[in-house]
Amino acid sequence: MIPQSQEQGRPILRLNNDVFLPAEPAANDDPTQYYNSADLGPSSLCGSSWALTFNDPGRYEYFCIFHRQ
Repeated sequence: MIPQSQEQGRPILRLNNDVFLPAEPAANDDPTQYYNSADLGPSSLCGSSWALTFNDPGRYEYFCIFHRQ
C-alpha cells in the first residue's frame, strides 16, 4: 500500500501497482526486467499459478512481497 496524504483526515491507502498487477515483460527470464506474479490464490483475479522460464540452469532468488518478513 502507498499512503497518499490528504488536506484533512487520514491518508488514503492506494494499491501499489508494482505489487498488485502482474508484470511479465518477456516469456523467458531477462535479468534486466522486472517480473511479478502479483497476488495469487483461489480468490485472486490473477489466478492461482504463474510460471517463468529461465534460459540457463542455476539458482534464482525470489521473494513473496506479502510474506517477505
